[in-house]
Amino acid sequence: MQLPRIMMLLAIALVLGACQASLPNALQPDGTNPDYPSPGTPITLANNPAYPDPNATPSLDPAYPTPAELPTAEPAQPVAPPENPMPVNTDMPQLSQGANLQQPGEYVVKIISVSTGNQLIVSNDTSEQMVTLVGIITVDPTEQGDCANLSRDRLTLLTANPTATYTLTVIQPDPNDPSIVIGKLVRHDTIDLGLDLVASGLALLNSEQFAGRENYIALVAAAKAENLGRWNEPCKFSDAIIGTQQA
Repeated sequence: MQLPRIMMLLAIALVLGACQASLPNALQPDGTNPDYPSPGTPITLANNPAYPDPNATPSLDPAYPTPAELPTAEPAQPVAPPENPMPVNTDMPQLSQGANLQQPGEYVVKIISVSTGNQLIVSNDTSEQMVTLVGIITVDPTEQGDCANLSRDRLTLLTANPTATYTLTVIQPDPNDPSIVIGKLVRHDTIDLGLDLVASGLALLNSEQFAGRENYIALVAAAKAENLGRWNEPCKFSDAIIGTQQA
């Protein structure tokens, strides 16, 4: 009974040995890579020619440009700004050339200079004329220094544009000096110079009657209520000059 069992175990051992011996050959695929070293062989440059040589000079990718082929940045060239000529204001009235600026009427003029707080010299390119702004007084005999110049400085600021034109409305010659005319000056963008001085608190009304005087009266009251300009310290109009005006 023991002999057949022993014979069977020997047969199984022989079969397992044969399978183990043939297993590596069965797992190795056909057409093996001759460059692949056999198991246990150290990898060296000699037996693995596909391994890169660290001492070899690398070759550039032919698709990558060489430094000489790279585009060179061109220095930016300064671009001159486009010409921007002064705009021509076609709405600006033309000067009243050849007109006698001493006669009552309306004229288009430009400002030559500011003389006092309510007097300016105007021109129509034919003649010059001194104009006293109608209905207002800006000179206070009791005040000196900076206070006396506030209205003149304001007029200088309002008339700083040498190309601006103004509508001069001549009312009459000055009774005290016939070479001077009394009138209104309104800048072409509708700024009335005399009205601005009143609204800024830098002028008082006198007794002259003229068209639009009611607007001046309202602005005198507003400037006084708000303590604007010379209605405020330290350049406040003196009581003496205020008492002589009939606003």
